[in-house]
Amino acid sequence: MNRPGGPTAACNTRAPRDRSARRPLPRLRSAFPPRSAITLIEVLISMGVLTIGILGVAALFPVGAFYAQRAEVSDRADAAAAVALNDAVTRGLVDPENWVSYELVDGGSRPNPWGGAIRPGSRVNGTFTRPFAKDLRDRLAHATYRTWNTGGTNQVAAYQALNHHAGSLFFVDPFGVASGVSGPNQYTSAESLRTVPASTQSFAPITMLNRVWWSPWLSTAAINRVSVGRPSGNTVSGVAPVPLAMADELVAMSDDLAVELGDRADRPAQQRVLTYSGGPLSRQADLHYSYLVSVVPRTPEGRDALAYGGRGQAYDVTAVVFNRRPLNAYNPSDGFGGVETLARAERTCLGSVVSGGPSGGELRLFTRRQTQIDQFSNTLADNLPWKDLKAGQYVMVYGPDPNSTPARPLLYAQWYRVVALNDDDAKKVSGTVYLGPTLALRGPDWPWAASTRSQVEPGLSADYGGDPSVVQDDLRVLILDGAVGAYTRTMRLEAGTAWAD
Repeated sequence: MNRPGGPTAACNTRAPRDRSARRPLPRLRSAFPPRSAITLIEVLISMGVLTIGILGVAALFPVGAFYAQRAEVSDRADAAAAVALNDAVTRGLVDPENWVSYELVDGGSRPNPWGGAIRPGSRVNGTFTRPFAKDLRDRLAHATYRTWNTGGTNQVAAYQALNHHAGSLFFVDPFGVASGVSGPNQYTSAESLRTVPASTQSFAPITMLNRVWWSPWLSTAAINRVSVGRPSGNTVSGVAPVPLAMADELVAMSDDLAVELGDRADRPAQQRVLTYSGGPLSRQADLHYSYLVSVVPRTPEGRDALAYGGRGQAYDVTAVVFNRRPLNAYNPSDGFGGVETLARAERTCLGSVVSGGPSGGELRLFTRRQTQIDQFSNTLADNLPWKDLKAGQYVMVYGPDPNSTPARPLLYAQWYRVVALNDDDAKKVSGTVYLGPTLALRGPDWPWAASTRSQVEPGLSADYGGDPSVVQDDLRVLILDGAVGAYTRTMRLEAGTAWAD
């Protein structure tokens, strides 16, 4: 018998259970009836949102590809320009003794204001075969020029005559000349190619207005386009410009190598190679890049020194690289090409300095005459000179230096890259005056200060007066389609080739 408080009594003693802990929680009821899947409308809405997102992402690919290609062209062109200048020196393109230019017609249907007063010897009018350096030597040695070159009014006339016949700036452009003179009437084509921009006149005047700062170039063309000659017995002068095939070999650049992708995507691209007699000769390229060379004398003495190979003078020599330059030979079947293609790709307009500073500044473009518009168009508004201008292209800005005088003319000319273009304020001012975009340019420092004139719009005054310092309202801007790179070096031309002393 167990005693109270013994072991058995202790084991049978149990604590009461808390039955409230086992009570189930009440179930919450939803305000909406239960469902087993989403509806078709929700699927369609989700697909629409997803499609919009995918299309937005897909739209970035062509934009990215465009800017990537643009960056590649810019980077490749800048590198190619330096190579092109070395190549031009090596091939003798910067040697004035190798240049041939157009023999300007005197009198006749295209009157020359100075007649044949300082015309040397016997030449063939209307041909692109004039030996440039020899012709300039003859002109400088002519008795009439020696008489004029004594100061005063006669000296001004002498400068005007030489600027008219010889030019002040020079573009060595074998490819442009060769593509233009291949028309059915070579003389007419060559005459149009003499100047830059190409024109249908014997000369493309910078200005017809009698302004003191432009007076040494009144009714003349500043830029003389020349080619390089090859020996030929078919011309009186003994030289002829290189043909199109040879010009293509001279100035075409092989920076854009051609590759063969093949039929199978799992195999790498292959580089195509030109072969000769079974052996490798050179790697093939698409040859979309080509170049021309601009030679800018800094002084009148520098221009005259070209007659003797440029000895003792420094010149700003620039290799201008083009991507897919719009050139093609004349096609007799459809009557298109040649000089017409070149003329459409070369345009000039006027510029007014908005601001200046280190490495360029801002210019406002405008036009004042019909002659500055595309000559093949009947509609002025649709063919303004800046119609195809884009950021990243190069333009040449040129005009008289503020220190220029009629007795000693100084012409400044340099290449600039268009960094930005703002055409928000472009508008028509009068029947033949259009205000164009404002350009932000990067390049060498220019000598002109910002315009301080009170006139609201540039280009409307008949004359700014006699102060040459206001030339900043009357500059010239040359636009060449496809110009994507430029490399300038100040150098002397007497070397002729890279191997000369």
